[in-house]
Amino acid sequence: MPDREGDQAEYAEQELRVLLERATPDLPAPEGRLQQVRERMARRRRMRRTGGATAVAVTAVVLTGTLAPDLLRDDGTRQVTPAAPMPSGRAAQKAAPETAVTFPALAALTLRLPERWRALAVPEAPRFKSAAQGFAGNQLPGAVDRACPDKDVRGCPPLEVLRPGGVLLTLTMERSAGLGTKARQPAELYDTVTVTPACRKIGGRTSYSTLVGGVPDPDAGLLVTLCVATGTPRGTVDEARRIVAGMRFGGVTASPAPTPTPFGTLPATQQPKVPE
Repeated sequence: MPDREGDQAEYAEQELRVLLERATPDLPAPEGRLQQVRERMARRRRMRRTGGATAVAVTAVVLTGTLAPDLLRDDGTRQVTPAAPMPSGRAAQKAAPETAVTFPALAALTLRLPERWRALAVPEAPRFKSAAQGFAGNQLPGAVDRACPDKDVRGCPPLEVLRPGGVLLTLTMERSAGLGTKARQPAELYDTVTVTPACRKIGGRTSYSTLVGGVPDPDAGLLVTLCVATGTPRGTVDEARRIVAGMRFGGVTASPAPTPTPFGTLPATQQPKVPE
């Protein structure tokens, strides 16, 4: 029984990785990836029968128990802090203040952002066939003019350069039959192996992605990508992981994320050119 449960957990993780590759812009999954996953699992089962592999059940426990930190859950009236205990020999420190921010257009998604983090909600732009999108990061400017002429808003990040030490979360709602059943909550970020084009465009050196569950629509999941600049401390990446693990949809009262200047409201001299 443990082997069977371990196989199912491993297959679910591999399938999620394939879905993420398909959902991430310009990163299509290689042909036959799911078949390769099945063949790899079959080989591992044969190896276990001969005593040559470690039980996958142990790996499944590690994945679900340590990669995504546990978070305290509440109704939004208290601060949320990591549940991990402080290292022995150190006095407990007061939790850093956090701010709850809601994205109404993304199924009322609520994030809890640490100090120095900002959020930006980009409404849908039918003119450019762009869906609503959200951003959060530690280098977002206080005011953003999001007059973007790109047909796909994913190709137009809210900042031109991600400086050393910077991180940027990009949030997009994806829809496909049964997609919600493949997503997870709390979610874990996976290395994309190849840096996403949008991340590379602003100078990012590493990117991660995941599909967050909990959306009321069973055919929807929140695609989250994390862009990390060179020289970013491990603690900053861990902050991003905690934000993703603590994502919730609906039912939380919080201030909405600010929205940028709509396209077409800038002076004519500042208007970007619209593609023909």
